[in-house]
Amino acid sequence: MRLRHRLRSDAPGLSGTDANDRFMRSHCALWASRVLHRYPRLDRETLEFVMWILDPATDSMRDILAKAIPQRAGIDVDEILVECGSAPDEQALAIISTVGRLGSSVRSHVVRSIVNGLESIVRTGADSSPCPLAHSLEGVAATYGLTDDDLDVGFFLGSMSSWSVIERYFDSHLECDRPAGRKYLLAALGMSHAQMRGVLQGKLSRIGILQVAQTWLSLDSEFAPLFSDPSEAAMLRGLHRAVPKPDLAIEHLGIEATDLDILKRLLTVEGDTSTHVLLYGPPGTGKTTLARGLVHELGLEGLEVMGRDEGTPIRRRSALEACLHMSENRPNRVVLIDEADHLLNTESSWISSGDTADKAWLNDVLERPGQRCLWIANNTSEIEKAVQRRFDYSLEVPAPDQQARRAMLESVLRRKRIKRHFDQEHIREFARDFPVNPAV
Repeated sequence: MRLRHRLRSDAPGLSGTDANDRFMRSHCALWASRVLHRYPRLDRETLEFVMWILDPATDSMRDILAKAIPQRAGIDVDEILVECGSAPDEQALAIISTVGRLGSSVRSHVVRSIVNGLESIVRTGADSSPCPLAHSLEGVAATYGLTDDDLDVGFFLGSMSSWSVIERYFDSHLECDRPAGRKYLLAALGMSHAQMRGVLQGKLSRIGILQVAQTWLSLDSEFAPLFSDPSEAAMLRGLHRAVPKPDLAIEHLGIEATDLDILKRLLTVEGDTSTHVLLYGPPGTGKTTLARGLVHELGLEGLEVMGRDEGTPIRRRSALEACLHMSENRPNRVVLIDEADHLLNTESSWISSGDTADKAWLNDVLERPGQRCLWIANNTSEIEKAVQRRFDYSLEVPAPDQQARRAMLESVLRRKRIKRHFDQEHIREFARDFPVNPAV
């Protein structure tokens, strides 16, 4: 349901053979036919949009008018369309002027004929073979676990942001993204108020992809292309990766045996209860190595959330949501969230962005049944106490002491097959004199 090919504002229509164009035209016809069926209108903007869908290079509009205008009116439809030229705005004004002189009955008949023509395009589109755009939308829905209603709203708003002609009609003219035009939005999507409320309070909004304010409704600019351009599907592949195997075994990190036992029990507990573990401490102490080591030693399927280098909390949120969705009903799967400080620091995120949804979203994540997550943060001082209490276990990972550093050095030298070049005294001196840590 999405495409980004940004059409030129003067694009004549969608008469080409491109499968994405046919798919887009079919949905534009569906949206417009629903609006006109519910709220019949014949104004310049509506006619321009309809002619863009029908394509003025064909005789579709001429045929509609010829059928709707009675012969006794003595109107030569061909003459009207030829005299005003090929410009859609001039044709629209000529049609409005002509039909307006014939009375409300003819006007209603013209609108019904337009709706019938649009519905014909919808039926033709339903019989078309799948296109890259449709496959892309299926991938978006599968990645985030979106409902049909979520997908419909995302596609509609993404199309408005990417196609200038769609934006002119549904945004500038009908104001579908604002409270004044909400009835047209519901009509176009065939939704009830309850369905729309479910979307506005649902996953798209919680992630931050759907921006909901008192005066407007829109998609976050980073994600709008995902709902309108098949080529953006590559973005989904960068949301996560399999947890890589660590370079060091967890027994070389200097973690207390009792702590390791607790972590292993928590990560292998069965049932629908959620498990959230927080590993924290200064950078370079081995938090990530410990988390990855636990995943591999326990034989779990690990998904590591990506996007931390993008610098956008919404992208990280969406990546985490994708991983959580792919972990549903997978008891052997665990999600690893490295550098999670910004996701957990709801207090400062509210101060910096005013987004009170951060805390609600995080609480929802921490309460979802059946999820197992390893969170890694450098600093807990700015994580609210209420949030910290929601973790099943929090472990501070300190910098390794001399004994742990020696074990790490020996492990690395052995793995590199150069340990024979160093005697024990040299290794002890290195461990004593240099603050080696697992991240080095």
